[in-house]
Amino acid sequence: MIFLDVNVFIYAFFLPERELKAEEKELKEQSRTIIERIEQGTEVLSSVVHLSEIANVLATCFEPKDLSDLLISFWSKDNVRIADVTAEDYLFACELNKEKNVQINDCLAAHLMKTHGVEKIYTFDADFTKFDWITIVSPRKET
Repeated sequence: MIFLDVNVFIYAFFLPERELKAEEKELKEQSRTIIERIEQGTEVLSSVVHLSEIANVLATCFEPKDLSDLLISFWSKDNVRIADVTAEDYLFACELNKEKNVQINDCLAAHLMKTHGVEKIYTFDADFTKFDWITIVSPRKET
């Protein structure tokens, strides 16, 4: 199982109104590769908090019904697990934020990964390298 970070889903589906830079196009392509792997059965984990983050960003470029259809069709797959988040989980992430100087929702992801025995993550966020037990999975080569 691999944790799916918010940025991968957003890069794959966000529809900007401007022309993308070359680096952004590459991130979008890599994200779509990851999404295709998930569509083909790669097991991933995320959380209700991360799903909410995705919904908030994509709401700027999708009609409400289209966004709901996208989220339901993707997140209801058998190989996609959505972890619940308790108040204690979030408070733990806040404490971890102080230690690691990483965004709280990234700390939450790391905490949930540890809780669920997941050591790999699909992400483009270098902050996850601050967790020595997490491996960032390249969309080019799965380990």
